[in-house]
Amino acid sequence: MRKLVTVFTLALLALTLVGWGGAVSAQDQQPEQLATPISVDIDGVTVLRLQFGYGPYGPYERLNQVEQRVTQIIDAYMAEGKVKDLAGDVRVDTVNGQTVIMVGSYLLVTVDPAHAKANRTTVEALAAEWANNAVEGFQRFAQENS
Repeated sequence: MRKLVTVFTLALLALTLVGWGGAVSAQDQQPEQLATPISVDIDGVTVLRLQFGYGPYGPYERLNQVEQRVTQIIDAYMAEGKVKDLAGDVRVDTVNGQTVIMVGSYLLVTVDPAHAKANRTTVEALAAEWANNAVEGFQRFAQENS
């Protein structure tokens, strides 16, 4: 019986170490990575390139999420007749300790450490770059749709 308990304990320990059934923190996990980044564009302006997943989302899920948010943001501003305000409402902010890009009250994207590291910059500097690109894309969209 003691031998069975020892074998079971060792097996359980081994399974936990390789991640089976055990909780692994987000910091311990490496984000899913694409060989080639995929772009998020607004009216022909590349706002950002996604190469890594973040949190529970893989890169393609993040791409779809951000593209849906862009559509939601544009639709909301168009419905309110405020398309020309889009670019001016883009800002970098911190929400729940994470650096994000907001457009008015809408979340556009969370800027994550993996993308900052891949771009050899800080999260804050990358957020500023992505926000500037979003401003340019929304300005172009507004010029063509006002």
